[in-house]
Amino acid sequence: MTGNFRGVLWALGSVIFMTCMGLVIKHLGALGVPLAMIVFFRQALVLLISLPWFVRMGPGPFRTRRPGTHLLRALFSVIAFCGLAFALDRLILADAIALSSSTPLWSIVGSVFLLGETVRVRRWTATVIGFIGVLCIVRPEGHFEWAMLAAISSAFFGSLSKITLKKLTETDSVGQIIVHFSLIGTILTVGPCLYFWRTPDLVQAAWMGAMGGFAFIGQFCISKAFSHGDVTVVGPMDFLRMPLAALLGMVLFAEVPDVWTVAGMAIIAISSAYIARREAQAGVIAISSERL
Repeated sequence: MTGNFRGVLWALGSVIFMTCMGLVIKHLGALGVPLAMIVFFRQALVLLISLPWFVRMGPGPFRTRRPGTHLLRALFSVIAFCGLAFALDRLILADAIALSSSTPLWSIVGSVFLLGETVRVRRWTATVIGFIGVLCIVRPEGHFEWAMLAAISSAFFGSLSKITLKKLTETDSVGQIIVHFSLIGTILTVGPCLYFWRTPDLVQAAWMGAMGGFAFIGQFCISKAFSHGDVTVVGPMDFLRMPLAALLGMVLFAEVPDVWTVAGMAIIAISSAYIARREAQAGVIAISSERL
């Protein structure tokens, strides 16, 4: 089994749990939980859930030679999460997830300039086509909502976070990455949380606990994914969140995406799938040989 194939499998796990986290965030917004509290508890609960694991592992996860890179990664992730949570509260689920799922397209650009990975003409073409899909969703007829800009910003900073994560996996373990991300993210978000604090009831607290659990598992999966595969292979797997989110939005929230959203989702998904196929093709051949 090749490294890229392992990365894809871990990425698929992240897609499932992160989509569930998005559903919970949207529900928390409907329950009246302030955005600042949602962002803080997402970070703090992941840290809390991780503590028993870190205690068993000893002081190792807390040691790193790259504190600045961890700080940048946490900052990018917090900004990306703020944009996503804001968009989920104000857009239908399909629009918010589709726009934030343009992260793989931004990752292609960033991986070239920041990681030095080689991207050929066909993948550049697929990336440009994917951005056309983004334009479809933001309504070319002029019906634009500012929450859409928040979702696009989430995708952009999410790509920076993933690129930084890829650099960290070269020297640090998954445990080091998760503990520093959770700790730094909690510190960055505690101030706004206290300013907008509203004591949650039992129902809100339970849903925030579920959000933290989904976030922890999703974070673990994506860290493992990027420790095995290239950004340009693992990143495009995120497009699977789009059809899953559209289906769940219709079933759970009675949200029916319009023709522009469907068209944009299809374009982004096809372009992302093509990028993943081009990068993973050699790995698929090797996997098939191992199974014979």
